[in-house]
Amino acid sequence: MEKRFVLSLLIISLFYQSFENMYNLGIISLMINMFLAHAPLSYLGNEIIQRKSIKQLKSHEQILVALFSFFFGILPDFDIFLLTFFRIPTFLHHEIISHTPIFYISIWILLRLIAKPFSRILNKKTEGVLHFDLLNILINTFLISTLLHIFADVLTSDIILFYPFSEARISVFKYIFEPSLFGGYSLSPLFALELIIIGILLIFAYKKSLIKNIVIDLITRIFLVFSCIYLLISVYINLNTYNSSYLYDKNGKTNYDVDYDSVLDSNDSQIGRNSAENILNTSSSEVFDSAINIVNSGKWTGKSNGSFTERIKYTFGGMNSFRIISQAYYDLHLPIEPVLRSYYVEKNNITEYSVDIPYPETLMEYFLEKNLLLEVSLDAIPNLPRGRTIFFLGENDSILNVGITLESNYIATVLDTDEKLNMHSYTEIRDTYKNVKKIYILK
Repeated sequence: MEKRFVLSLLIISLFYQSFENMYNLGIISLMINMFLAHAPLSYLGNEIIQRKSIKQLKSHEQILVALFSFFFGILPDFDIFLLTFFRIPTFLHHEIISHTPIFYISIWILLRLIAKPFSRILNKKTEGVLHFDLLNILINTFLISTLLHIFADVLTSDIILFYPFSEARISVFKYIFEPSLFGGYSLSPLFALELIIIGILLIFAYKKSLIKNIVIDLITRIFLVFSCIYLLISVYINLNTYNSSYLYDKNGKTNYDVDYDSVLDSNDSQIGRNSAENILNTSSSEVFDSAINIVNSGKWTGKSNGSFTERIKYTFGGMNSFRIISQAYYDLHLPIEPVLRSYYVEKNNITEYSVDIPYPETLMEYFLEKNLLLEVSLDAIPNLPRGRTIFFLGENDSILNVGITLESNYIATVLDTDEKLNMHSYTEIRDTYKNVKKIYILK
């Protein structure tokens, strides 16, 4: 009795520690997202593939199979629990064996081998509940649901699909419809595809499990139609916005933690091992190359306070002047937002997580505090060095615009009349802003 009690306490302690770690790292919300992404497809696929066998079962057994298809559909993501418990970054979970087909095929083969002997040792009461036909369907449900999970992941994520024969990471749509850095995944075609799968599931579940109802029928069909329209819209927008949200290492492979400090690089203010903050950890020539690549794309601009169309473009990732700077550094695997957030929170003694940061102003204050800005003379046309952040100020040092200097006094920035990315000359910007009182440029 005492041993059982100690064992129970140990299990509770382990579960609590894992749950606490999950809560601290936001894993609960992540698991909800994983459920929405994988459970519907696993259920739908299993019902279609095993339709004839499932129809032979009793109603309560069919419900049991459905529940197990949901569970098995998210089972591969339970490696997050293990990684969390050992305090290993959860963003690595697509790169381990629990996200490979061979892993679940091997388990399925083992289950098939022991199914018959196992069914023979069941007493009549247990066999009446878990008869061999049901057990066989559940074992197949395991394989179908887990492989559909892997299939869904390989559509939008990097998976070592052919492990152990190859450790190459494979993805189908991830690099075709890369989300915008500023629009994010939920405004991308990849998310729209998930909505369509959920919509199909809702219609399937309604027809299979509920009585005919005009309202429910209308709602499910509207949801599916909306999802299809959203996919078309998001694809069109994705083709017209600058989409670069994946971080790549020097070998050209996606890598979200190049310095192996367990902090996602998109949230890391000091990437690398030289203790330099990201903003200070690059050269002007690299920034120039990155900025010129952005403005030459000719993609959409957007304004957070413009017309309805401009706000829509901005929400889905349309560029403004600061976003050019942010994207230029991000494409160099050196995000600046973590640096500015840390600086702003510390400077203003912020004690909350949700805070709106005025990034252009904070960037200028950051540079000024570190004595990294030079004032440009307004009396003559300067010869601007390339690859430097530049600030155009009006009355009371209010920021009129920002940008990155290019060659021949051209600047990567967005003017109010721009609908697409383009470079502008120094004189053009001065003509646009008649009330420029001061200009700062990064040393």
